[in-house]
Amino acid sequence: MKIVITGGADGLGREIVGQLISHKHDVVLIDKTMENIEKVSYDLNIKDIFQCNLTEPSQIIETTQAILKKHKKIDVLINNAGVWTDENNESHLDNYKNMILVNMFGTIAVTKCFLPKFKKQKSGHIVNINSQTGINPCPNSPVYSATNHGIAGYRKSIAQELSQNGIKITDIYSGMIQTNLFAKAGVDFSKTTFDKYALSKEAVAKAVVWAIEQPADVAIPSLEIKNINETI
Repeated sequence: MKIVITGGADGLGREIVGQLISHKHDVVLIDKTMENIEKVSYDLNIKDIFQCNLTEPSQIIETTQAILKKHKKIDVLINNAGVWTDENNESHLDNYKNMILVNMFGTIAVTKCFLPKFKKQKSGHIVNINSQTGINPCPNSPVYSATNHGIAGYRKSIAQELSQNGIKITDIYSGMIQTNLFAKAGVDFSKTTFDKYALSKEAVAKAVVWAIEQPADVAIPSLEIKNINETI
């Protein structure tokens, strides 16, 4: 399958890309950071690479149009790109704005750009890498929770229309994952915490691959996955 993934050059995204390649899928990689893009392109021999800031509508349009022009068919879109900020200590509104734009606007905008292609094909699968906070609000991360609830609401709102056009859409609700998402925001969780409560990137990536490899007539609206020790 021809699979487009955002945020595919780092963290969970890179693990998903590796799993997809091991399953013989063709990957089109979108990411913001060129250094990461070039490294994963070299390490995994990926030729279809695009640099794009998902907070910028013009870049999203330019990037998606280039992909659609190059490929006659796109089978799967994985909206993986996402950011988190420590809301207990955050005071800069620009950081909140960026989180809302990347997590929610970026996902919706990229999806909107690929929908005409999927509708024309009468097939396609959209996978949103969401979070358990999209189901269970997190008091310590209300804005982050809001972005994930927003994506859940978007998926539920368009699912029926998509199914009528042969298009599937899935939200992956994951618990904490062993990535650098928190470190990027300046929060250093202990190794003990990660080892006990966080899922491995490999486990989540395998769940994503499993979801997209289901038969064409099988739809998975949502999939929850978390560490057995996680209680929420």
